[in-house]
Amino acid sequence: MPDTMDLELYQEWRDTKHAEAFAELAARHAPMVYSVCRRILSDPARSADATVEVFQLLAFAPEGPRRNLASWLHTAAVDRASSHIRPSDKRSREKKSASSEDAGLTNNIDSAIEQLPWRFRVTIIGQFAEEKTLLELAAETGVEHARIATNAVKGIESLRKLLASAHNLKLSASRLKEFLDTNLVEPVPSYLVSSITERALADSAPGRRLAAGFSVDESSDGGGGGKILMLAAIVAVIAVMAFMFWPKGGDESQQGQIQATSPADSVDASSTPDAGTDKPGGRERVVARPKDTTPAQPVATSISGTGRE
Repeated sequence: MPDTMDLELYQEWRDTKHAEAFAELAARHAPMVYSVCRRILSDPARSADATVEVFQLLAFAPEGPRRNLASWLHTAAVDRASSHIRPSDKRSREKKSASSEDAGLTNNIDSAIEQLPWRFRVTIIGQFAEEKTLLELAAETGVEHARIATNAVKGIESLRKLLASAHNLKLSASRLKEFLDTNLVEPVPSYLVSSITERALADSAPGRRLAAGFSVDESSDGGGGGKILMLAAIVAVIAVMAFMFWPKGGDESQQGQIQATSPADSVDASSTPDAGTDKPGGRERVVARPKDTTPAQPVATSISGTGRE
């Protein structure tokens, strides 16, 4: 079983529900999952609870990982740990992030990784969290080795630029690799390793509830999990609503200008006694009235006037 690939073990669990297959997956990936939760939450107890929830998701998700299990688990860990964040956690994280470069990296590295396309996430998580070679990643994902090697280089560069633009963490590629190599995984409490499988499989209801609406985009260009896709959808809806309800000021004034300059109806608004005015929004606007084209009637020469009855 130690030589069996992750997705083969996962498929065995789905097909047979053998607890041994699931326990092997938990033993392999608990260090990475717990480390993600610990960086986000700091508190060991809540980090352990979030870790168990991640494996509940894995056990009972209607659609689990299809291309790479470790990157799927990373997305799930960020999702579950983020759900446990308290307002005091946010304030503490912001304060720590400003204190040093390492603290800023610790607090923001996982969310930054989740913003990368899947093809880059796989190489970063595989190399630095799972300690796998590029050849092993190529075999697992079905992507040719040359492409995996290219993605590994581009992934580091994309992550470096993202950290600089989003979090003002300006690092060299070698400095970023050093941090990933030494800080991405930490030891898991022994009690947690021995209890993950039992706790995760004890009741299917929590796992199915957590899995509702959760998904991971495993297409090559896919980024992050369902929450990122949801955010993009919300932004799109706001843009459409803004377009629909944007004030259409100026339409009436444009129509008035068209009437005023029409050859048949044009008048000099400044010299016409019966021209009306309107002041929407405190700005005077001349409303031109059509020229009277009624034929003039003959008038007696003894009556003085303007030539109009």
